[in-house]
Amino acid sequence: MTNNIKKLLAAGKPVINGWLIIPSGYSAELMALSGYDSVTVDLQHGVQDYHSMVECFQAMQAHPVTPMVRVTWNEPGNLGKALDSGAMGIICPMINTRKDAEAFVSACKYHPLGTRSNGPVRASLYGPPGSYQATANDETLCIALIETKTAIENLDAILDVEGLAGAYIGPSDLCFTYGLPPVLDVELPQILKIYETLIEKCAKRKVFAGIHTGSVAYATRAIGMGFQMTTVLNDARMMAAHAQDVVKQMRKNTGRVV
Repeated sequence: MTNNIKKLLAAGKPVINGWLIIPSGYSAELMALSGYDSVTVDLQHGVQDYHSMVECFQAMQAHPVTPMVRVTWNEPGNLGKALDSGAMGIICPMINTRKDAEAFVSACKYHPLGTRSNGPVRASLYGPPGSYQATANDETLCIALIETKTAIENLDAILDVEGLAGAYIGPSDLCFTYGLPPVLDVELPQILKIYETLIEKCAKRKVFAGIHTGSVAYATRAIGMGFQMTTVLNDARMMAAHAQDVVKQMRKNTGRVV
């Protein structure tokens, strides 16, 4: 079992991540066929659940994308079940302190690095018996979602936790905790400075920096800033945006106002 995200990062290439909130294997299959490097199933927000997550992983399995998941919370059973189902990367929300990060990593790693229970019922199907456990600690990625003022204040301590692979910015929540409007593509100097600091601190520790964005233009800019993983919107918002554009164009072409 090898993680393509690790290969891309090692080669200095940015990771283009897709995002799934539609509980459908077909949606996951279409996203996987679109050429993403990784695709994340979002259990925290949206309408995905455990069974739809597994369906999405199954749909993506035939394609060269790395399956990831954003779990609902930093809880051992939650984390272990997602990994056992085949996730090769976990984005964990509300990592605000070193203690949070340590608990997250511990729940995701097997002994001697952590306390993850052994039982990768689905993840172990795609290799010889025992091969998953032999490589899981190295190949599964623990990615802390940095989305609060508290997390920024504790950033050094969080990033120092052994086993943490990445720090992923949640812009809207981050802005919210600073008393600012919750938006994705932030232009405020105060927040941009936070991004710059996070990128520098991640690079110092060889932890990759990721961010969720609302447009290709901003994602491209983020890569230029030093972010190594970017996500643009999600499957539902992209579908809705294109559908709205089609309707708008049809009404314009036919002279229909409403």
